[in-house]
Amino acid sequence: MDTGTDRARALLERCGAATVVHPGGTLLAHLDRVRTLLASRQARPALQPAGSCHAFHGTDGFPGALLPPAAATNSPP
Repeated sequence: MDTGTDRARALLERCGAATVVHPGGTLLAHLDRVRTLLASRQARPALQPAGSCHAFHGTDGFPGALLPPAAATNSPP
């Protein structure tokens, strides 16, 4: 079954999250942990993949972007 979580993870992989170094491993591993944490706290299923994607456009601690903001409107997950 293709879920939002599957599609989000596939997009993260295509955008190179598995190659970005992050404390404790890779950015992809961190984002997987975020999704798992949300699931363990019974977050709505639609929120879980959103948690996995929180760093797509960079954050205060992650200045790079996996996906430029302009591309987000042209690339479905």
